[in-house]
Amino acid sequence: MRPEMTGSAFDREIGARGRSKRPTGGAQMSQKTITFCFCHTLILTRRCAYRCGYCDYSTTYSRPLPPRKAIRKSLRRAIDAGSSQFHLTGGEGISEDPETLSTINYYGFKTYIEYLQTVCEIALSAHNGTGIFPVLQLGGFLHEQLLQIKGLIPCIKIMLESVDSGLLYQASHEHASSKSPEERLEDILEAGRAGIPTTTGILVGIGESPASRMLSLKVLAEAHKRYGHIQNIVISRFRPRPGTPMEDFQPGNPQRGAHQIWGHHAIKEPAVTAHRATRTKGTIISSKLRPPCVTRTSWRSPNLPHGNKANGPAAGMPGGSHASPSALD
Repeated sequence: MRPEMTGSAFDREIGARGRSKRPTGGAQMSQKTITFCFCHTLILTRRCAYRCGYCDYSTTYSRPLPPRKAIRKSLRRAIDAGSSQFHLTGGEGISEDPETLSTINYYGFKTYIEYLQTVCEIALSAHNGTGIFPVLQLGGFLHEQLLQIKGLIPCIKIMLESVDSGLLYQASHEHASSKSPEERLEDILEAGRAGIPTTTGILVGIGESPASRMLSLKVLAEAHKRYGHIQNIVISRFRPRPGTPMEDFQPGNPQRGAHQIWGHHAIKEPAVTAHRATRTKGTIISSKLRPPCVTRTSWRSPNLPHGNKANGPAAGMPGGSHASPSALD
């Protein structure tokens, strides 16, 4: 029997298997192909202007934004893990925060978006110039800001969460005005106007009404029909986090609700449950998908210069790396 592998040995094995199974050139995938890429997450800051009841980010204290040196160090970890995406996440509404401005000014930047541009450029030039794709999940941006970063990112992630306006009066969103359905949808539409592929999704089990779950997906389907930019919808279930206002909240059975939503929506709105053809073809999602042992294909971003494409499949997921499929979480 083959001895059990752990740590770096396992990582190298998975990476070798992935590279050996990678389609070449313009290989066509079947309609049952499940694709994914490995993603390394860097939390730029836990400071946030809002306080969602299920989130452990802080409206008060947080470590400052990382400097260039720390960014490059995190990128080396991502590359060593075989990641092809560099997921930059953090709190929202902090671009005019005095502490944020003080930090970026100290680093030599005038604005928060200028700092983010540089972080993306560092990611794209990493790994001897072959690059790793930066993906932003930092809330909504103004149209002019999106145009500034459009050529540096393959996509952006803006979660809708829910269209249930009643959540603004519950623990989940009562201190998070940015999560109002109107404002959140406008952020998603703004990304569409800028022509940026967008990953979005809903969170199930935070006190929303059952009817609002399907309505949320229908709203996203309409947004996609308007701009054709929604490449991925994630259906996540609520998990209580210690130390948050909703740590004792009982969500009922969100997993069952998520499965019901997924089964219905996969039939009614197939155009939104698959990646855009410019990214991956014929992706069909499994609610039980748990990589890493799945083959994926490389892809080109419609926003990035010709020649930039994802590196080979990743080697495990240590140090913040994870698989990033178009899947039910």
